[in-house]
Amino acid sequence: FNANGYRALVTQGILDSLSAGILFYNAYVELIALEMNRNVVFRAHNWPRKISLFFAVFVGAGIMAVIGLWA
Repeated sequence: FNANGYRALVTQGILDSLSAGILFYNAYVELIALEMNRNVVFRAHNWPRKISLFFAVFVGAGIMAVIGLWA
């Protein structure tokens, strides 16, 4: 087994990306959507405020992805 071989690196990259996709799905769809649907304070906000909050969540995820490049 050559850990630095082409096939091993491609396989590891594919499996890592699948794992990251599952984590993003859990974070965004299950946790955040559930919290926002049950949170009365969030539902009481006006539309511009809600859009800015969603934007902040996606910017935070983007920043975490960039930080993940160095981890």
